[in-house]
Amino acid sequence: MHYAAIRQPLDTEAFIADLKQRMTTGLDRITAASADGSAGGVRVTSRHGESWISVPKLDKLDEPTGLAALKDEVVRRWGVLDLLDLLDVLKNADFLTGFTDEFVSVAAYERIDRAVLQRRLLLALFALGTNMGIRAIVATGEHGETEAALRHVRRHFITVDNLRAAVRRLVNATFAARDTAWWGAGTAFRQYPPVPPGRRGPGLARARRLADPRDPLGSDRPAVRPDG
Repeated sequence: MHYAAIRQPLDTEAFIADLKQRMTTGLDRITAASADGSAGGVRVTSRHGESWISVPKLDKLDEPTGLAALKDEVVRRWGVLDLLDLLDVLKNADFLTGFTDEFVSVAAYERIDRAVLQRRLLLALFALGTNMGIRAIVATGEHGETEAALRHVRRHFITVDNLRAAVRRLVNATFAARDTAWWGAGTAFRQYPPVPPGRRGPGLARARRLADPRDPLGSDRPAVRPDG
């Protein structure tokens, strides 16, 4: 996909300037429409002491032609994914890309075997990503991992910077595997350079302090001992 095809400039300043102009024009139109009563139910109100634009609910649209057929074809080819299938998808994605290698500890050192850490990371990420929660994934699984072990991994390994690095690796692997016959090789696709673990986050000293279960800033977290 090329930027010209989606009518977007390559120059970032031109893109931002155009976006600001369109937003200003839109706000001016809302102001004028609110004044003469032609806003179609859009109102400028306040919420929690701040300005708030209230938009009425839209009527439900008819299902697009062909969507039902597309859904049926997806089910015919791959079936219906349940939560356990999603866990298999996550596991296979890691086997193909190794994205769990991006999760480095904020502690000074870790003695957890990498294979054990990989399993705990996948379970913790699955619990967070599906909103099941760590307690529920422990109660329903046959993996032999304890809640304390998964919470330890959650605190010490699953950070914002590590998540970004893992997503970066997944995105790069997706771009590398795409079929250019379908997607082309346009300028909208680009590889993202990896970020070394030492350059992630605000620094190990602060990260270790925040990860310490004795830290009063994290007193709402259960204090578990590293069991690796």
